[in-house]
Amino acid sequence: MMSNVTKTKSLWLRSWICLAVSGFLFALPTALLAGSANAPNSMAISYQDSQLAQISALYITEKDSKQPKVSLEVENMPLINVLHRLADELNVDISIDTQSIENPSVTYSGSDEYVFDVLAKLLEETNLEVKMSENNKTMIFSRSETPDAVNEAAMQGTITGRVTDSETSEPLVGVTVLVRGLGIGDATDLDGLFTIADVPAGDYQLEISFIGYISQRPSITVAEGETTELNIELAVSTRELDEVVVTAFGIERERRALGYAIQDVSAEDIGRAGSNNLLNSLQGQVSGVQINRGGGGAGQGSQIFIRGFTSLDPSANNQPLFIVDGVPIDNSTTESAGRVRGMSNRAIDINPEDIESISVLKSAPATALYGVRAANGAVIITTKRGQPGDVRIDFSSSISREDIINTPDYQDVYGPGFGFSSAPDGFWPSWGAPFSETPDLQYFNNWVNSMRTGVGINNSVSISGGTETATFYTSISNSQNEGVIPNNDWDRTSIRVSGELFQGPLTVAASANYINSGGSRVPFVNFMERLSYWNTSADVTDWRHDDGTMRSDSRDGRGTGRNPVYDANTNTYVDDVNRIIGNLRASYQFTDWLSLDYLVGIDTYSDERTEIEPGPLGLENEFVWNSAGGFREETRINSRDLTSNIALNLNRDLTQDFGLSVRVGNDVFDRSTDFVRARGTGFVVPDFSHFSNATSLDIAQRMTQ
Repeated sequence: MMSNVTKTKSLWLRSWICLAVSGFLFALPTALLAGSANAPNSMAISYQDSQLAQISALYITEKDSKQPKVSLEVENMPLINVLHRLADELNVDISIDTQSIENPSVTYSGSDEYVFDVLAKLLEETNLEVKMSENNKTMIFSRSETPDAVNEAAMQGTITGRVTDSETSEPLVGVTVLVRGLGIGDATDLDGLFTIADVPAGDYQLEISFIGYISQRPSITVAEGETTELNIELAVSTRELDEVVVTAFGIERERRALGYAIQDVSAEDIGRAGSNNLLNSLQGQVSGVQINRGGGGAGQGSQIFIRGFTSLDPSANNQPLFIVDGVPIDNSTTESAGRVRGMSNRAIDINPEDIESISVLKSAPATALYGVRAANGAVIITTKRGQPGDVRIDFSSSISREDIINTPDYQDVYGPGFGFSSAPDGFWPSWGAPFSETPDLQYFNNWVNSMRTGVGINNSVSISGGTETATFYTSISNSQNEGVIPNNDWDRTSIRVSGELFQGPLTVAASANYINSGGSRVPFVNFMERLSYWNTSADVTDWRHDDGTMRSDSRDGRGTGRNPVYDANTNTYVDDVNRIIGNLRASYQFTDWLSLDYLVGIDTYSDERTEIEPGPLGLENEFVWNSAGGFREETRINSRDLTSNIALNLNRDLTQDFGLSVRVGNDVFDRSTDFVRARGTGFVVPDFSHFSNATSLDIAQRMTQ
C-alpha cells in the first residue's frame, strides 16, 4: 500500500498536554498581580457545579407547637429535590451546600404531619441535620456532627456581620451567607445582620450572594472562643439589572433605546448545547434562524440562514456577517475543486467556552449598522473579559460518544438486490429461493459493520481577574473528535489572551486568539450514498484482497462495485488551519458626553490541504476504478481581513425628555484571499504518491482583493 498523508493523534495525550499548558497560564496572571497594591491577597477558585439554593422566608421555629403540617408523597426521588419541594410548599428560605452533603434517593408517604417530624424521618439515615437561623427565617441543612466533632465543640467560634448596599449603605435583607465546605450559614435580617455560630476554628471562605448584586467570597479566620465581625458591602450587578446590548463597532446601548429587534443567546445556553461548533449551539435558540448541518462527519461545517436573507439561489452566499468584539471575521466554507468533502465553516474555530453572549440581527437593521456586508443579517459575538477581584479559574471537561441510530431498512429474505449476478441472488427481481434455502449466501448489516463509535473529548480552562485599573482573561482549550466513518477525525486547539487597562479618561483593551484546527476528512464523495448501493450479501468490511487490491461487491470480489470502506482506508484528505484573530481598542472620554474611539482588528488564516487517491497496483484481474492512475492534490488558501475605524461620539441630554446622540467617523475594511492548487495525476510507479511520479501536473492560482 502507498504511504498516505495521515495525522496520528492520541486523544488522551493531547488532553494531558492541554492541562500542562493550563498550569503555565495559571502561574502567569498570579505573578503579574503579585506586585499590585490593589491586588487581592487570596485566590478564589470557582467551580461551575457549586450551587446555592435560596427561597423566600420562614417564620416558624422547631419548638413552636403551631408549626405547620405537610403532606408528602415521593418515590425514589433525590433528597435535595424533596427538600426543595417542601420549601416551595412552606414558602421558606433554605440554605444547602450541595458539595458537602449526601444526596440519596428517598421514598416517603405521609399526610398532615408536622414539618420537623417529616424532616427528621427524611434525614434519619443521612449525614444531615436541620436547624433554624437566629432570625427564624431560614432552614439550614448541614452535615451532622460526629463524636470527634462533639469533642472539639470547645474549639469553635462565631461569625457575625452586617451586609449593606455599597452605594446607599442601606441594609440588605435576605442575603445568604454560607461558610464554604461546612454547609452552614445564615440569612440577613431586617437590619442586614447575620450570625453563624459553632464554627470550628480555622481558615474559611464565605459565599455571600443576593439576587441583583455581585457575589463576594471573602476569606476569614475563626479563632477559638472568639467572634469574628464583618462589614460587607455588595455592589449592584449592572450585568443583571441593566439590559445593555453591544451594537455596531462595539457601542453599548440600552435595549429599550434600540429601534429594532435583537435576540440574545447567553453563555449558559451555549454551554448547554454541548457542541464544538458555535453555529450548532444556536440550533433552536433564536427564532427566525435556520441551522443546516453539512453532515455527520467530525468537524463538518454548518450553515446559518437568518429570516429575510436576500437570495433564493442555493449557490448564492446567503450567510450573515460575523462580528467578534466589533471586528468582522470570515465564516466561509471553501471546498477543493468544487468537490464537497465536508469541510469546516470557519466560525468553528471559535471556542464556545470563550463566548459571553451572541446577538442575532435580521437583515434590515444589520445592513443599517454594518452596510451591505450584513445584507443577510449579522451574528454579533461578545467574548468573555476579566473582572476586578480575586483570580478566578474555570475548568470544564466533557466526553461524548456518537453512534449510528438510523439505518436504511432493507429486505434480507430474497436476495441482495444490486449484485449484478444471476438470479435468484442477483440484480433482477427474483422471488425464488430465500436466503434460508441458499446456504452459500448470507446477509451482512454493512451499515452498522462499516461504522465505528465516534468519540469527542473537550477540555477548557480559563483564568481571569484583575484590579480596578487593569483586568485580564486567558484561556486554552482543546477539542478532539473521532467520527463514525473510518479514518475521519477533527481537532481544535485554541489559546486566547485579553486585557483591559483603565487610566482616568483613557481605556485601552486588546485581545489575541490563536487557533489550530483540522483533521482527516471523509475520504470520498457520497460515502453514505455509495454504501446504500453495496450488495448486502457481500461484506463491505472485507475490503482488500491478499495482494492489496480492492475487493468489490460481486460474488468473486472483483465486480464493478467500488468499495467505500476501501476508499476510507486508502484515500486521504487532510487539512491544517492556523488562524489568528486579534483587536486593539482605545477610548478617550473628554467629558461625560464626548468621547473618541479607535478600533483596529485582524483576522488571518492559512489553510493547507492534501488529498491523495492511490492508483491501481497493476496486478492481474485487478478491479480498476480510476483509469487515470490516481492523483495527488495540494491546496493552499491564505486569507486576511483587516478592519480599522475611528469615531467621535456625542451623547448628551438636552432636556429631561430629549437627548442628542451623534457619531462621526471613518470605517475601513480590506479583505484579500490567495488560492493556489497543484494537482498531479497518473502515478508511474504504484504506491508512490508524489508530484515527481505523476504523468501530468496542473497548477492553478487565484487571488482576490
